[in-house]
Amino acid sequence: MAKSEKLSNFHDYAKHRLGETAYQTLKTEAQVEAEIYRALQQQFATAIQAYMEREQKGFNDLVRELGLSQSQVTKMLKGSGNFTFSTLAHVGAVIKQPLSLQFSQPAS
Repeated sequence: MAKSEKLSNFHDYAKHRLGETAYQTLKTEAQVEAEIYRALQQQFATAIQAYMEREQKGFNDLVRELGLSQSQVTKMLKGSGNFTFSTLAHVGAVIKQPLSLQFSQPAS
């Protein structure tokens, strides 16, 4: 890249370095990954909320039962946390709902 060429932002830089086709491919993959991530977070939150409703548990009850911090439980309920498999398994055991990870067949 010539020293005099100035790119306005990272996206312009990435397009310049990778080429438009590779850049668009990476951008699409990142969007799909983000959608899957948000869906998993929401599924986790929904399972916990259903447990709370079914067992008539309040927030503080859940914090005590899980043995986690209030901020971790808040993130779980909001569907915004980034949790380890160990934490997911622990919560699944406490809420008596086994968790499974399944990959769907790609759309044709």
